[in-house]
Amino acid sequence: MEKRYLIAKVIASVATICSVVGVIMNIAVGGVFSNTLMGIGVLGALISYVFGGLLKAISNILNLASWGLVVAGFPWNLVAVAFSGIAAFVVMLLMPIIPVSQAAREWA
Repeated sequence: MEKRYLIAKVIASVATICSVVGVIMNIAVGGVFSNTLMGIGVLGALISYVFGGLLKAISNILNLASWGLVVAGFPWNLVAVAFSGIAAFVVMLLMPIIPVSQAAREWA
């Protein structure tokens, strides 16, 4: 495995842990600390995408958004595509380990 993908996986792992713990704390307790953890997680996700996995994240978002075309009929499929695309974008920001590890597996 290339060294930059190893660095990206470590950063993405820490970012995923920060994001998930921040979301759980925000639901349970709330407060500034949980928002700070989520912010650290999102910044870590963006940094890990610089090292590798950005193209895989974009392809995952497009694949998940295309399911909106299948789920609903004509006027509502545009809303379904928008909703599923936004949901996939949020998931890729909060859990960057998914596309980064997929990109590392494809590269190896």
